[in-house]
Amino acid sequence: MNNPEETVAGDARWHEYAVGMRAEWAYAVGFVMVPFLGGLVVSFVSMIVIGVVGEEGLITDVLARWIPLYRAQDVSDNLDLLLRISILPLGAFAYLAFLAITLAETVVEARVSKALFAAADDSDSRLVPPPSQIRQVESEPLESMRIFAKMNLWVGGVAVAMLVLFAVVEESAKGWLAVLVVAAYTIGLRVGVDKLRARLTGRQQRWREQVAARWPEEAENAVRARAAKKPTSVQEGDIEGAPGGRLRALARTLVLLPGGLALVAVFLMQIGLAVRHPGSSKYELADAAEYDAAGETLLSGIWWLMLAVVVVCVLMILASAVLAQVGTSAMERWLRERAADPTTDRPPYQVLLGFSERQGLPALKGMGFVAGLVSVFGTGLVLLGSLDMGGFADIYSGSDQIFGAYVSPALGLIGATAFLVLICMGLQVWQTVSEREFRNLLRERWPIRPPGVGQRKSDEAANAT
Repeated sequence: MNNPEETVAGDARWHEYAVGMRAEWAYAVGFVMVPFLGGLVVSFVSMIVIGVVGEEGLITDVLARWIPLYRAQDVSDNLDLLLRISILPLGAFAYLAFLAITLAETVVEARVSKALFAAADDSDSRLVPPPSQIRQVESEPLESMRIFAKMNLWVGGVAVAMLVLFAVVEESAKGWLAVLVVAAYTIGLRVGVDKLRARLTGRQQRWREQVAARWPEEAENAVRARAAKKPTSVQEGDIEGAPGGRLRALARTLVLLPGGLALVAVFLMQIGLAVRHPGSSKYELADAAEYDAAGETLLSGIWWLMLAVVVVCVLMILASAVLAQVGTSAMERWLRERAADPTTDRPPYQVLLGFSERQGLPALKGMGFVAGLVSVFGTGLVLLGSLDMGGFADIYSGSDQIFGAYVSPALGLIGATAFLVLICMGLQVWQTVSEREFRNLLRERWPIRPPGVGQRKSDEAANAT
């Protein structure tokens, strides 16, 4: 008579379980926040490049061809103010983005663990959750929050030291208040997370035991043994032969190239600064040097080429999102046709890897990148136009009079961008939920091991003996 556990292991296959809308929206937040951070990085690089070009007077020279010189100078000066103040929202949004990623991972961990615990009561023991879901219930509770709180403690310590120095030197009561606020926040966050982790550890252990009882390691290892491993030959797992594959490969190239082009922009900036300010040290620029007409033309060309490189980088990133979306849609249609035909061979490994697990919509990633750009400079305009920032620094005196007319358009642009991001997030959630059966079909018919997924340690030890 067959052993029931052996029968279960022999028939086992990966099956993704529904995890609820909270988890799906948390997944969508994680998908959009990474390109959002990329938009913040590009915003910072753009600030430096445009600032350098503005210091050279090139923006004024170009604008003076269409508007009076004094107006062109005002535009250049105002642009400089916007770039300077935008450092504040840049830092704030970077912190909020990391916080959003941490909270999203925490929600996913909790909701997936709870969903598997509930499913373990009456689900088929042969339908084993995939590694991406099992990983959530096996991890320690609030692990992402623990890491985030620890990072806050280190960064907060540096901030407190700087604020204490400021408060002592300036004899500022507000400085001491800032010290107390930052210290209380960072310490309170760490203590609160540790206490909450201690309370949730028992519950997580109970969920873990329930899931392990329903889907034992024997069943997991049976699925992993049948799943195709990542091919050692690049050609065996190549996606370019599939419809849409070349577009997706081109999209990946357009995402990688800006990194190299950014180094070119930095190299050009260093050349330009060395020529304009000869004898400078790494800590201080030397006096500006003047050259004849040919030299000034060459130097101007360096600055404009640097600016063009940054613009091309931004356009490449946006174009990559469009190409990736078109290629992904074409590849999905092709894969669905093959899955419907029981006689077709296994598709390439990389194709299955992309469609057997959740993947972010390229449109959502593209909008996340745009949102990073818009949020920084749009918020900078709102700050300058809504408040007289002269109290922050003298150069901003009367900023509300200068930028007041731009507040409404900036708010409209920020709102429109946020609305489009929400629409794309909704589409992401709809696609992920509606395609769960398709992902399970791919796992059942052509199971593959995602990178890093091997046999369980207990099984490896048994095989070794």
